[in-house]
Amino acid sequence: MAVFVQHMKYCSLVMAKGCVNTEDCTMLEQVMRCAALSKNKTVWVDCESISSLPTQSLRMLLSLCSKAESSGVELLFYQFNPKIHRVIEKAGLNSVLNILPTMADAYAYCRKKGPSKTK
Repeated sequence: MAVFVQHMKYCSLVMAKGCVNTEDCTMLEQVMRCAALSKNKTVWVDCESISSLPTQSLRMLLSLCSKAESSGVELLFYQFNPKIHRVIEKAGLNSVLNILPTMADAYAYCRKKGPSKTK
């Protein structure tokens, strides 16, 4: 899979393509560590181009969500394709992962949370 990271004013944006593997999850963890040390403390993951999400990667994402929460980082996933979203729902993880429909929804979610997350 290909993972691209762009650090922006309000968040770190991760764009993922293809099959999510353990190396990709490790890279996402590194982005989260950087976010924990920054002022914005928000990581958005664009999931539109993810073609598959193996069980091991799904477990790692769940673990990353726990780590993000404990380190004060807001980890948001958005724009999953319907096939992948169904896999997440079947696993019962849609209530655990912060999944939003679009990037605009991620932005609105962060704006609603207010500046306390960016201090």
